[in-house]
Amino acid sequence: MNSRQLLILDLDETLISASESKPDAECDFTVYGYDVKQRPFVSEFLKNIEGHFDIAIWSSGTTDYVQAILEKILPVGIIPVFVWCRDRCTARKNFETDEIVYLKDLKKVEKRGYSLSKVLIVEDNRANVQRYYGNAIYVAPFHGDHSDIELQKLLPFLIDISQAEDFRSLEKRNWRAHNEKNSAHS
Repeated sequence: MNSRQLLILDLDETLISASESKPDAECDFTVYGYDVKQRPFVSEFLKNIEGHFDIAIWSSGTTDYVQAILEKILPVGIIPVFVWCRDRCTARKNFETDEIVYLKDLKKVEKRGYSLSKVLIVEDNRANVQRYYGNAIYVAPFHGDHSDIELQKLLPFLIDISQAEDFRSLEKRNWRAHNEKNSAHS
């Protein structure tokens, strides 16, 4: 069993925002007909968190799309332990919304040798990790706002909890308040 902590990062609306290309759209780059904006601080976040966690990417996007995005946003030297795409998700129909939800079943990560007690997944969509709320840290969806500071707030929280025995036992719902508490005690 791998004893390292694993941080799984979602892509769309977590690290980037992608929308169908429009002429003269303000974006960082274009991939497969999508204008893509990187969430502010994404490069710094990845560089700073790497020393504390193994990093993985798990997106419900297609393999070609995900690979093209990662070629643009991953800093030099950051190599995820795995990159999983839609084909590693479990498709389920949400009968209330009549939409397909792509579940990220963390049992698949366990099969790679990681204890679920040492796995965190950063996700904007609760439905994607509904069976593993104890492993999830939910971030506000990113839709291209240049003043977004979500990753800057998340980084110190993740570093502070990186040595926890079992991530599932930690309170993560109010992670944003963690930084405010720590700066009040400084």
